[in-house]
Amino acid sequence: MAKDVVPELLETIEADFAKRYANSDSAKRIRELIEAGKATYQEANDYAIEVGELLAGVFKANLSSSVLPDGRMYYNIAERILNATLGHNHDLIATAAAQIQTDLNKAAKLGIKGLKPTLNQDRIDGLIERVSAEEHYDDIAWILDEPVVNFSQSVVDDAIHTNADFHYQSGLKPRIIRTAMGNCCKWCANLAGTYDYEDVSSGSDVWRRHRDCRCIIEYDPGDGRRRGVRSTKSPVLGEEKKKEARREFSESAEIISESRKTCLKLNIAYNGIRRASGARTEEEIIDYLGGGDLTKGSCSSAAFAYVGNKGGYDVTDFRGGASQDVFSRGQNIRDIAQLPGVRSVIVEEYNDFTAARKMTQTMVEGREYYMTAGRHAAIVRKIGKQVEYLELQSPASNGFKPLDENALRYRFACQRSHTIYRQKMKVRNVLIDIDSLQGNSEFERLLGFINTVGMEQKKGVRGGLK
Repeated sequence: MAKDVVPELLETIEADFAKRYANSDSAKRIRELIEAGKATYQEANDYAIEVGELLAGVFKANLSSSVLPDGRMYYNIAERILNATLGHNHDLIATAAAQIQTDLNKAAKLGIKGLKPTLNQDRIDGLIERVSAEEHYDDIAWILDEPVVNFSQSVVDDAIHTNADFHYQSGLKPRIIRTAMGNCCKWCANLAGTYDYEDVSSGSDVWRRHRDCRCIIEYDPGDGRRRGVRSTKSPVLGEEKKKEARREFSESAEIISESRKTCLKLNIAYNGIRRASGARTEEEIIDYLGGGDLTKGSCSSAAFAYVGNKGGYDVTDFRGGASQDVFSRGQNIRDIAQLPGVRSVIVEEYNDFTAARKMTQTMVEGREYYMTAGRHAAIVRKIGKQVEYLELQSPASNGFKPLDENALRYRFACQRSHTIYRQKMKVRNVLIDIDSLQGNSEFERLLGFINTVGMEQKKGVRGGLK
């Protein structure tokens, strides 16, 4: 049996990080400012960069093809190492940001404790998927360098978003300030400015960062008192500049979903959908769409393709690659769930079985839903007292099957708990009423990034359940 290298590697990485963190003058200085109640979001951003760079340095010093089996960072190795280390980084930065927000609230005479942002597991999962996809770790080692710093900065951005949203929902008028730093690019320069939170609360480029971005995002609680900003105040961004910034990013001033922006950014081929030539039965749609999965796992995109077919379109899947990756990401699934007019439920739970039960209890008999639970996504429905899920990835036996305890455990890979550093963590699960997706113009556009031409479909008798 091959030796499990993870325990020793993780121990080495954690010890090296602890040593570097303890010896970091920058981290020490910022911690002292936080403890004294004198830190601002500029310090939070500096702290995130420092912590991110420390961890990236640790990865560089301790991870290479020479210490990994077959020279590769296999998925199970990446999952255990990155969940532990990035989860720890998140906790350090989120705790600091929450304390800074508490102090800013006090200065603004708001008796509100700062909130910690939830862990963005989708970002970590993205790094895990990417680093484990290469045959040789050294070829992809860069993904644990600057992207780790970017992940760390995003924790501060998430903290700002979380607290500003809470204040806005409480009736306050928070403002978001984005300051361009150094010789920034044109896109970042155009985004610099002060915004009312309600104008950028969802889907705004103000919250976005590209690789190597060092812009500072800050939060003003809204009473006109702003602390500790070292750079000169940027002007409020006018509507024309906002449009120009959006065009710079997406090459279109059209307001589109974050998922479609991602597809465009990744240059995923678009294959427009068409109306099906005639009425089809449910069994005919399942037979037409399903098949043994030869991709890395098209459960989510295949389920979305089924929604398109039930809506009267001719949609096929099993494209694999970047298309499959985009539509399997939790952040993109939630983006689709929250499209205008879409009816959905997002449940956050420690226990996947509990989450699944809560979601199925909201289902209306006879309706079909898209559901994520554990590590799987599928169409589900309630018939009488029985809940069923739709299998679409079998080479020979596709169709609706009982969604019982065994299916949740073995097909959906549900877990009783999720932990990082022995600390329980909640995971978000999604339920979408597919009737509300049908006829949604943005969802129909997204299906073009799933739809796959005949012979390019990666399915067949050699494929299987994933």
